[in-house]
Amino acid sequence: MNIEVTIFYLVLLDAIVCNLLSLFCADWYVRNFRVFSHWFPIGEGWAIYYLVLVLWVWSLMYRNGMLF
Repeated sequence: MNIEVTIFYLVLLDAIVCNLLSLFCADWYVRNFRVFSHWFPIGEGWAIYYLVLVLWVWSLMYRNGMLF
């Protein structure tokens, strides 16, 4: 496994956690990370868009045979 695949899986994990936070824990995030949530707000639309872009990169890497 090369470095690009490792970085991709870390970004994929980040996109999944971002979606889970935006869908289920948005109020908790804002309450507990006030300063951080001010600079990095969480929104469902942007989180879904981020996941779609990561999945698109996954499809490109899969077609090129980099993942398996």
